[in-house]
Amino acid sequence: MFIQMLADRFTAGGALLAKGTQVAVDDDLAFRWIGSGVAIDLGDARKIAQGNLVPPTTINAAGAYRDAMELSPVWDITQWDDRSQPAGCTWTLDTDVLFNGRPTIRLDIPANTAGTARIGTTGAAKCSLPNAWDGLSMKCAIRSSNLTCVSGIDPRISNDLTLAGNYAWAQELNLASVPEPNYAAMDWIIYQPDVPTAIGTAPAWPGSISGQIRHRFQFPVTSVPTATSVWIGFFGVVKRRKPKLIMSFDDGFASWRQFAIPLLRYYNIPASFHVSTANINANFTASDVQAIHNDASGLFEVGNHGVDNNGYNLDGAGAYYGKMQTCRDWLYSLGIRGDSIHHHAWVQGQRGNDIIAMARDGGFLSCRATVMSQLGCDDQLAYTGQEKWMYLQPSCSQPGAGVSLANLQASVNTATVTKKHGCSHINWHDFGAADSAAPAWSYDKFADACAWLRSQADAGVFELTTYSRATAAASGRTWVK
Repeated sequence: MFIQMLADRFTAGGALLAKGTQVAVDDDLAFRWIGSGVAIDLGDARKIAQGNLVPPTTINAAGAYRDAMELSPVWDITQWDDRSQPAGCTWTLDTDVLFNGRPTIRLDIPANTAGTARIGTTGAAKCSLPNAWDGLSMKCAIRSSNLTCVSGIDPRISNDLTLAGNYAWAQELNLASVPEPNYAAMDWIIYQPDVPTAIGTAPAWPGSISGQIRHRFQFPVTSVPTATSVWIGFFGVVKRRKPKLIMSFDDGFASWRQFAIPLLRYYNIPASFHVSTANINANFTASDVQAIHNDASGLFEVGNHGVDNNGYNLDGAGAYYGKMQTCRDWLYSLGIRGDSIHHHAWVQGQRGNDIIAMARDGGFLSCRATVMSQLGCDDQLAYTGQEKWMYLQPSCSQPGAGVSLANLQASVNTATVTKKHGCSHINWHDFGAADSAAPAWSYDKFADACAWLRSQADAGVFELTTYSRATAAASGRTWVK
């Protein structure tokens, strides 16, 4: 990338790049220097590069995982020697359909077939479990070509060869329990089973966890008139990390500058402000947007919220995507050229598979929805790039009329303490002397909320961060201011 130095800096090789020097350097180095304010890019090279950034398919070698361990390797089907299926069904290793760069286990089901298909292990050496595992944070990545035929899984673990006594998992095990309605056939769905439940004469959990050495996946199969294929991409446990909580503000209001930002500075709370260009007026100007981005505290960033309040349902994918691009170009013209302009907040929370695909292909790094169920928000496998998590991020609370401080606290606790999700947002808008349906929240409740959020973060309950920092960490990217 071609840049101009705004301050003296030495390269890794010891060469001095003096202030005013124009030079071509490695993109990663250029992004770091531009982000820290010691260089500027020349021409549109950086805009072009950033506009085409997408989450990497993997951050290490094929099949490498971080913050996760496989209970049994999906890419080695020889270890999955416990198999049963309706007549005509077959299990194979698929070297063409990959998950995180490695082969997957494939089940092919003929048309008009019903019953239960299963695959698992029978030997002690074929299922490796974490020491003193409590059965939580299991992950199963499944893909189905027909969600009517197969839409969920039934995982079991036991030390009993026949699995007559075993542990089963409930909750997010089928499509009906997945909170996001935009999952479709051929999408990877990373299910998150809940607490293990004893079935039959299962040994005590977790006291006999070391004996839980066999596992099985069972797939209920519903008859459909066409052949169906199902893939298993991952079966394992993810590391539970400190949850990330994001203060996310939408649209653009004078109250941000006059009220919210001073409070956020006082409590040292990072925040992401998603601007709609239609909200730029005499009370909230382009200069205000630049001031948020350039705030000396370094706490804030400016993100993308399109042009107006017309959502995807009204505009359709093509027109809506054009507004996403318009907002990104406008923010870029203001000198905001880091990750944040490639993060979009869906207007009114509306989205569809077509606009998700356009956003991904157009270089948008993530998109945020509105309040929905907190299932499926662990982000430890997000960097594989094979699930829609990045484009379906939820908020846990949207303060406005009728939402008390206790309501907000309960919602945050559900997301961060009870569920221990990897990432969630509080979706704020405007503020006033009293609540309104705008939505706006009262000054006094926001002030109390900031004090409470700071105290919880200081106590280690969650980490307060910005939208682009959180998603960069989850996807394995180097964050750029």
